[in-house]
Amino acid sequence: MKYHKIQTVFKREIDKNGKYTSKIIDGLWTKEEFKILKDITWNWYEKIDGTNIRINFDGENITFAGRTDKAIIPNHLMKYLQDKYLSQIEKFKTLFNKTDNTDIIIFGEGYGHKIQAVGDKYLADNKVSFIGFDININGIWLKKEDVKTIFDTLDTDMTPLIYTGNITEAINIVKKGFNSKISHSILKAEGLVGIPVGNFKDRMNNRIITKLKTKDFN
Repeated sequence: MKYHKIQTVFKREIDKNGKYTSKIIDGLWTKEEFKILKDITWNWYEKIDGTNIRINFDGENITFAGRTDKAIIPNHLMKYLQDKYLSQIEKFKTLFNKTDNTDIIIFGEGYGHKIQAVGDKYLADNKVSFIGFDININGIWLKKEDVKTIFDTLDTDMTPLIYTGNITEAINIVKKGFNSKISHSILKAEGLVGIPVGNFKDRMNNRIITKLKTKDFN
């Protein structure tokens, strides 16, 4: 299972060749659900500019993968993941109480040295790290408070909560720009990822989640 695509709130302009441009159209929603839920309360987490990582646990073994099964994890990041998590196998067994035919996947972002152009602005001294944002067990997304408890046990950071409020207010935050909460230096955050309080789903049974990239609104 790979992490689902996260749509931004507004559609993009289409050029004369029928291709999407980088310019968004304010007010033209990508999903009807975003428009319907725009005024309710959402939790907005910092979007980290790194590489998508999956930590899989089958009850006995821990394995690592990128966004897709064919994605290649940089060697220095893979070593970091192996050193940090393979030694915690007993914690995994206690936390998840694995049963047959249950898929346990921790989703997060690998970031730091040589990972995206801003990697060294996140971490000093050529370091890399992993920060988590979701856990899925057998197709069910855990509540954020449960995710936080598991990450704390595994000595793993969770993407920081930046703001709680509606979509319009969150857009204003990314328009102004804000500094990353995990950077050792001054670094403008890549944006926000928002989930409505109540964990709504659309008619296709996909959970409602969106992203606001700072560059899209500047």
